[in-house]
Amino acid sequence: MKKDIYYLFKNSNFFSILFECIKMLFSAVIGYVIALLINNIWAFVVASVVLVIIIVIYSVLLSKKMHHFDILKILQEEQKKSNWFEIIRIGYPMSRPLWLSGRYMLRVEMGEIIKAAASAIDGGDVKIGNETINGRYILVSTLIDDLGWTRHMLGQTEKAKKSIEEGISIASENGYTALEIKGYRHLFGIYSSENSSEKIQQIEKELNRLIQNLPEDEKAEIQLGLYFSKGEHAYRIGEYDTAIDYTKKAQQGYELIEDYERYVKTLDILGDIYMAQGNLHEAERNYRKGMSEAQRWQRKERYVTIVTDFLKLKIEMISEDIEYTPEESFRDKEAIETLYKETRQLCREIGNIPFEKELKKAYKQLIKTISKKSRRK
Repeated sequence: MKKDIYYLFKNSNFFSILFECIKMLFSAVIGYVIALLINNIWAFVVASVVLVIIIVIYSVLLSKKMHHFDILKILQEEQKKSNWFEIIRIGYPMSRPLWLSGRYMLRVEMGEIIKAAASAIDGGDVKIGNETINGRYILVSTLIDDLGWTRHMLGQTEKAKKSIEEGISIASENGYTALEIKGYRHLFGIYSSENSSEKIQQIEKELNRLIQNLPEDEKAEIQLGLYFSKGEHAYRIGEYDTAIDYTKKAQQGYELIEDYERYVKTLDILGDIYMAQGNLHEAERNYRKGMSEAQRWQRKERYVTIVTDFLKLKIEMISEDIEYTPEESFRDKEAIETLYKETRQLCREIGNIPFEKELKKAYKQLIKTISKKSRRK
């Protein structure tokens, strides 16, 4: 029962339905309120409470009726029955789409169930569409991506490291070199964010060793990922020119192979680098292009992060603008409020609370900056 209530209130559709119900009853309530206020205040209070209860109950019933397909609940039911192959067939193909749409919490929750299923079939093969995949490969992939990198993005970094290290170990035992490299790349990113030079050097040695054994076509694609990781690392330690060079190499490569989902993230990091470098106009150009491309290729989670970074950039741009006028402040407030509301709604749709918190923090700081600047005129 508690779990049902938890997932109900995580479901943005419930709040949409609730809002629609309130809107439908609003016009009727106005006349009713006026009449009761004139005659009996206590009758108004009691009636209002009853009305609110009715609206919420109606919204819950309508929400449950409209949304029978709850993927997490389906997997949980299959888990109770030990239907491991069914869990993998349904859940495993959703890993990448969940990542691209920014549904990180759901990806982790599903990942735990898929991990249990992949462990239970103990190396058995699973037919998914036209492809047959070994259970250990699925286990490694889930540990490294769903329960590793995703957890890092949610701030659960220690758990992320353990999952990735376990995945790397199993990948090494079974000869899954590409997955082993991916695991090390994720660790490279994590330790880079912690400025752990010794760990980074160890990981680079492992990566160089593993890449030598790959066919040329696989090596080229993995090299692009390494360029991106090295660009991020150079940015974090303040080597901005090096960061730009590596990131642009990755960007050009992704564009060449038409991997636009990954191409979008290069625009985001380039914006970050240029902003740190003090080249605010170049940062703005990359962020604006990034927002446009993220919408075009449906990178919802990347769109949110770019918007958040763009708001942080606007704080710096407005702070430095000596000629900033009240007219500009009014225009900016309106445009930024619209952008913020749309992006906040997107955060709620994909259930990404950490992204929403970061977005809200940047928005509040920007509005504060605009207000201060306009008052000085």
